[in-house]
Amino acid sequence: MSMIWTPRAMGDIVILPASLSKTQTDSVSTFDTTVGFRITTLGKLYTAGANDGGSPVYTSPATNAVIPEANAGNYEVRMTSVTFGGSTPPADWTAKPGVDGSWFVLSANRTWTINSALAGADVANVSATFEIGKAGTSTALDSMTLDLQIDNA
Repeated sequence: MSMIWTPRAMGDIVILPASLSKTQTDSVSTFDTTVGFRITTLGKLYTAGANDGGSPVYTSPATNAVIPEANAGNYEVRMTSVTFGGSTPPADWTAKPGVDGSWFVLSANRTWTINSALAGADVANVSATFEIGKAGTSTALDSMTLDLQIDNA
């Protein structure tokens, strides 16, 4: 994975990997599997998955998006170019912040998930462009491709 370090105002560094993906396999075939992506108030990026109705536990950060971490609240995030494996977005996805292209400040952890029980058989994956920008500017400073997939084995 190659990363480009991009210096920003106030000495901040905004950095995103080119892409981030997570596949969660539902080995029990209960069709209640969740896969998700989170960026925290410290600018840490996570992916996680859970089976059997459990909640994903976001424990291992993939990377820091903002350095220093204390300045992450000066940035906002959104999702654009969202596509789904099925014909319509799952209900649990459309309720998440930023999926309509709106910007959301990192004053709270931002989490996006899909769940196989809510998504139905025809929606098992989401692909999107994740963007981060300076709060209040509505301009992306960096972006990455995000792929979340549920494998109902």
